Amino acid sequence: GITRDISNFKEAQQKNIEYTKELQYLNASKDKFFSIIAHDLKNPFVALLGSTEVLLKQKDELTDDERDLLLNNIFSSCKNTFQLLENLLQWSRANTGRIDYCPVVFDFRIAVSESFSLLKGLAANKKIELQNSITEELNVYADANMIETVLRNLITNAIKFSKAESKIVLSAEPVKENFIKISVQDSGVGI
Repeated sequence: GITRDISNFKEAQQKNIEYTKELQYLNASKDKFFSIIAHDLKNPFVALLGSTEVLLKQKDELTDDERDLLLNNIFSSCKNTFQLLENLLQWSRANTGRIDYCPVVFDFRIAVSESFSLLKGLAANKKIELQNSITEELNVYADANMIETVLRNLITNAIKFSKAESKIVLSAEPVKENFIKISVQDSGVGI
């Protein structure tokens, strides 16, 4: 009889199964990510198209105040969409290992406000109120881009899983020296 040691073959086969599962998970994550991006980009463009259409079709009938309001809405929507694209580019760099960890001191309250501003259109679609309960300056030492990415993910998930006409409250409190606890309160189904 002939005997062979196939333990290396079995080990390689097991690794292939694990790699296949990991690739399937990454592919599903990519698909979900693109779905979220498409949704997040669609809303600002719908607002842009609607405002510019009104400006074009009714430019002679609009008052100066109405025109100014539409132009402000267009500017705000463009600014938020550009910020979203910048953030997506940062996220892409972070996930491909092409970004450095660059901690700086920044006001966390302002970072929350900026994230809320970016996602207010998404929240408005479900009539969800976004409330920043951080009322005072709260300086943190962290990578601002990474923290903003985490905030956007937390808030986006809270919006996605919250009931319509509800409220999302973001708060932060010091828990011990050099650390803060961040809380996102929503009416979602929970984890």
